[in-house]
Amino acid sequence: MGINVVPIVYSDIYHGWTVDNQGGIRISYNVDAVATSVFNILSIAKGEYMFLPQFGANLRGYLFENIGEEVASRITKNITNEITKWDPRVNVVSVVLQPVLNAHEAYVAVNFSVKGSPQIFQMIAQIN
Repeated sequence: MGINVVPIVYSDIYHGWTVDNQGGIRISYNVDAVATSVFNILSIAKGEYMFLPQFGANLRGYLFENIGEEVASRITKNITNEITKWDPRVNVVSVVLQPVLNAHEAYVAVNFSVKGSPQIFQMIAQIN
């Protein structure tokens, strides 16, 4: 009986910038690496990344918008476009926006797959 070894295909710095057991920066691999990338795209505002000023979905820019159908459509298209633009490993399946009534916040659920895999994953981000 052999050991099933999963090859490391993708890697990325873990979004929490935490330290691993050896005192180094924690690294995410494979699906976790892609999920970290999606998280980074959703949580970074344009201009925040010094060497890539156009990077990020800029979700905080929608914070004080009245989220009706037209704005919700713009947000979901923006998220899909930004993820597709910045991470070619990701297939965006759907983006669902859920505003919180009487509050300046919303939740976004991004359903995605990693190219080469049929499995669907979900990343939830808060706009606040």
